[in-house]
Amino acid sequence: MGLLKRLLAITSAGALTLTGTLISAQSATAQGQGAAPVRIVEPLPVPVTDSTNPAYHAFQALLCTSGCQVAGPEPDPTTAVHVPAGSRMVIEYISAHCSSPATSTISIVRVDTRVGGVLRSHLPGPPEFRVVSSDSGGDTKVYTFGQMVRIYADPDTDVTASVDGVGLGLACSLSLSGHTVALQ
Repeated sequence: MGLLKRLLAITSAGALTLTGTLISAQSATAQGQGAAPVRIVEPLPVPVTDSTNPAYHAFQALLCTSGCQVAGPEPDPTTAVHVPAGSRMVIEYISAHCSSPATSTISIVRVDTRVGGVLRSHLPGPPEFRVVSSDSGGDTKVYTFGQMVRIYADPDTDVTASVDGVGLGLACSLSLSGHTVALQ
């Protein structure tokens, strides 16, 4: 039993020494294939910040499906977000607020983009719903979701959205966030 305690003590001391050495290390060396080594002193880990890249321009946009009504500062819901000529759009986050009558059901929300001349539909997240009663007696299903994504759209194209399901009165408003990248 004494031998087991001594082995545990030695093992624990060794692990603590190794951990302390790793934590207190103030530099690291990195070397790319065929390149000279680079010594990184601080900070470790090296922070990665794309947001400070001058080629990136942040954007936020409201995108609505047919039948969308938005309360708030945007009086005219848009059914397409245009990507400026000379820029590529990178959508990084999508949040949605959708609604339907209680007798209808939303199953899919799509965001459509064009890259390399090819149109693709993206399904950014599974909508979750709850039923909300109104004063007029009609119940409404409200669907919401938010999803981190990485969706590209080519210059001088439109980003659009659509909603599928069962019944009438299906509508969604989507908030898009990301950046555009100036192309050379």
